[in-house]
Amino acid sequence: MPADDTDAAFRSFDRFIDSGHPSVAAFAARVAGGEAKTVAAAVRLYYAVRDEIRYDSYRDYDDLETYRASAATAWRRRR
Repeated sequence: MPADDTDAAFRSFDRFIDSGHPSVAAFAARVAGGEAKTVAAAVRLYYAVRDEIRYDSYRDYDDLETYRASAATAWRRRR
């Protein structure tokens, strides 16, 4: 399905979706960089976030920084 102007708002940066941040771009490139199909890349990213980004019930969820993608990539599980 081709992207049009109505999709642009959903693909743009904002204060939480900072996909242009180096750590977010590196995470995405590592996980799905070689995938040519967008659906397959999205599935790979979904599983990587599910399996690699650590949930911590003691994190300060009142702090809006907690919800930023670049902050979340710092919470990766160490193997």
